[in-house]
Amino acid sequence: MSDSDNMAGEDAPDTTTLFHIRQPRRTVIVEPVVLTVGLCGLPMGLLSQFYIVAYYTEQLSNGTNTNSSDPANKSLCDVNKSDPAYVFGEEVQRRASYFSLILGLCSLIPALFVTTFIGAYSDQAGRRYAIIPPIVGSTLRAFSYVVVVAFGLPAEYVLVGAVFEGSGGNYQTMLMGCFAYISDIVPADGRSLRITILETCVFITAMFTPFVAGFWVKHGGFLAPFLTIAGIYVITLVYAIFFIPETVTRSSQAKFFSTKHIKKTAQVLTKDDATKRRWKLCVILAAFFLCSVVKEGDVIDPFFQMNRPLCWTSEVVGIFQSADVAVISVGAVIFMRLMQCCMRDGGIALTCGLLGVVHNVYTAFVQNSAMMYITPLMSIFDFLFIPTARALMSSLVRDHEQGALYGGIAFIEVICSLVGNVVFNSVYSATLYIMTGFVYLVMAAFYAVGCLLLVVFLVRTSREYKAYMELGDVDTEDSHVSW
Repeated sequence: MSDSDNMAGEDAPDTTTLFHIRQPRRTVIVEPVVLTVGLCGLPMGLLSQFYIVAYYTEQLSNGTNTNSSDPANKSLCDVNKSDPAYVFGEEVQRRASYFSLILGLCSLIPALFVTTFIGAYSDQAGRRYAIIPPIVGSTLRAFSYVVVVAFGLPAEYVLVGAVFEGSGGNYQTMLMGCFAYISDIVPADGRSLRITILETCVFITAMFTPFVAGFWVKHGGFLAPFLTIAGIYVITLVYAIFFIPETVTRSSQAKFFSTKHIKKTAQVLTKDDATKRRWKLCVILAAFFLCSVVKEGDVIDPFFQMNRPLCWTSEVVGIFQSADVAVISVGAVIFMRLMQCCMRDGGIALTCGLLGVVHNVYTAFVQNSAMMYITPLMSIFDFLFIPTARALMSSLVRDHEQGALYGGIAFIEVICSLVGNVVFNSVYSATLYIMTGFVYLVMAAFYAVGCLLLVVFLVRTSREYKAYMELGDVDTEDSHVSW
């Protein structure tokens, strides 16, 4: 028995002998789930924001319309801060923003707890346990909005739905389960493309969200949209339960509430084996964290676009965001396929990271709309960095560790969403009067550090591989050469 086999046995003694992959007959299995959940989840976020604003507008105005104009069709450059409608709108925004923060925490805190367990648990019990609970939680959240809107209950009741959603693991956990599922059925050299396609499914549904959500509320109120979304979630849940075949044979030792899951997730990321994977995982995960934080910082994009020098209206911002998503959805798959013809995953990740630096520096110095219209082409490469990094990390761990790995990644992504929102909103607010686009220079710096980490990874692994080749000690099963 090789040293790597001995080490694998020490890392997971309770799973290596019980872990078996069952290959399903179909190849397209989890993509419909991601499409439909994205179709519901993205409009749900916007509709939730719209509802909260409408609720506090109603509460503060006591049923009377205090807005003398439509603020949605104005840019920040046109605001008259002495207008009573502006003062009223600012108070509505303040209260809605605070409530949104509470709403997010009600979902995020239990999700952090659940995600820690569910990834490693899916390695023992099956991937469906990481896919189905988040859909159940999202379904309950949607029905909570239906009940609140239908019966005119206080908005605070939707917090209960947010807790249910977080208790199921939320959207990141569902994606984690789908990524682990793809890793079970696709060889390491083909995972980057399939993971890219899976993430692109989310963007496909996002193309129409800015249009549909606003139009839906304007012409149908809130009840019909929330009820429709809840219905689609139910259909998705039925599909996930009856039409997703399990790939993992359940272990008799599988227990959800076990500290072994936390230990296993930590060991996957921190404990070394014969392939010396620890430093590789740590370096890639650090680069992944930096670039994911930037990805979550895109919440400041509408503020930048509505301020000087662009002075766009929210309508133009919505159109631009839809076009941006459309370009990414189509371009990501095409460019990933083209780059795979001439370089490995490590080279693709480094190329995308460097272009991410260029993209953010360019955006910082945008002076007119024509310059801004070029940025969606650059956004393709920002997007491609994330799935490529996932594939790299997936190729470094064994089959019985995929769920634990993706569980750890999902946990990191939840933290990234918090850090990205706080850091880049704060930077934007603090530097707004110095340079509107300064925040994008900070984002470029994050990407630059991520690229430096990837350079370290590529140089060291290249030397390591050459040394193994000279010694004739390369085990094709253990040395996942995807870089």
